[in-house]
Amino acid sequence: QVERLSNASVDLSRGYRISVKDEILFSVTAALERLNSFGVKESPQGIEIKLGKLSTNVLAAGAYQLSVTSDHIEVLANDHSGWFYGIQSLAAMVKLPQLKVPHVKITDAPRFEFRGLLLDVARNFRSQSFVLKVLDQMAAYKMNKLHFHLADDEGWRLQIPDLPELTEVGGFRCFDPQE
Repeated sequence: QVERLSNASVDLSRGYRISVKDEILFSVTAALERLNSFGVKESPQGIEIKLGKLSTNVLAAGAYQLSVTSDHIEVLANDHSGWFYGIQSLAAMVKLPQLKVPHVKITDAPRFEFRGLLLDVARNFRSQSFVLKVLDQMAAYKMNKLHFHLADDEGWRLQIPDLPELTEVGGFRCFDPQE
């Protein structure tokens, strides 16, 4: 549910400031990194981001309420994933290059418990940087499960130094019936 509070918007070019418990801050660090990548940095002069508890526990895991006003930005949730998804929604609304966000109130909850992606590196090897970019995009789209397909029959693709035979033998397909 999205409610536009006014036609005004909040300028994030001066940054944001956030003060929460370390355990909550740890759960939203990746979402804040996404804001940083847009040029919205943490600053003592920035708008305050408040993370708090919802007054009700009836919403699903990952549910949140995001309010953006001229005074502050507030994300209310009952779990760490809710705070994370709230910050991700804030990042999704940032208008580039102006770094402005509209005054809104959003109430959101995941429709499905499993929101996943299959990444098959057994058949199509991908670099570490590619996998990290996929993880960032999954977070942006609020996906919560990654099926990382590492092995398929004789197609083992992960080198483990303590188990060299795994890649020496298992890394090659065998077409000889005697083997």
